[in-house]
Formats: sequence, structure tokens, C-alpha cells
Amino acid sequence: MICLEVEWIGKWRDIEKTLGSSREKLYRLAEHYAEDFRNPLLRAAEEFSGSETGDHEIRDKLLLLTRMHYPIFQQLLEEGMQSGEFRPMPLEDLTFILFGLFGGLSVSYYNYETDRIVGLYRTAIDVLLQGIE
Repeated sequence: MICLEVEWIGKWRDIEKTLGSSREKLYRLAEHYAEDFRNPLLRAAEEFSGSETGDHEIRDKLLLLTRMHYPIFQQLLEEGMQSGEFRPMPLEDLTFILFGLFGGLSVSYYNYETDRIVGLYRTAIDVLLQGIE
């Protein structure tokens, strides 16, 4: 699973190079995050992590993998605040809010196809930006 996360981060870094503003990056990051929900290993990890009877060691490893996204989120949000695109806010709080938004929308996987999921993530970014621009 660590290989999947490293691959996801590598793909993001390639995508990010082609983008300009933090706003544009935020939308594309949401799409990249949503598109990855078709990954069967991520589905299994999500199901396991929600289990109360799951092995704590495995749960801790899953949390570590999940937190691999945090530096990407923080970098993007910090860039946006420094450039004036986003208003200053506590970075740690905003990182958790963004992660919660992305993670919470992941339940749409069970109801919608990828295109619809990506649309939901884009709408979520619209709503988030109304609060931080």
C-alpha cells in the first residue's frame, strides 16, 4: 500500500508542475483524489479502517498512509495564503478541514461513477473557496 501512496504522490507532483494558481491546484488535487477511489486496495483499506475489531497495528499503518497526503495539502494551502489567494487561517486546522472534506466525500464511491464523484469534489472546492478566498 505504501507503493500506491508514493505513486499517488508522484503523479500529483507531475500534475502540479503544469498548474499555475493555488486555486487551480486545489481543484485539480480534488479531481486527483476523487479519481483514485476506483483503486481496489484503497477500498479495502477504508473498509478495514472503519472496523472496530480491526488490528490496531494495521489501523496505525493505514493512518500513516492516510497522513501522507497532509504535506501536499499543507503546501498547497500555505502557497495560497502566501500569494493572497486564500485568506490567512491556521494551517493545521485548514489541512484537517480539507482532508475531512475529501475523506467524507469518499462515501460517494458507493453511489456514483467516477465522473459524478469528481463533480462532487469540484463542487466541494467551490464551497470551500467561498470560505477561504
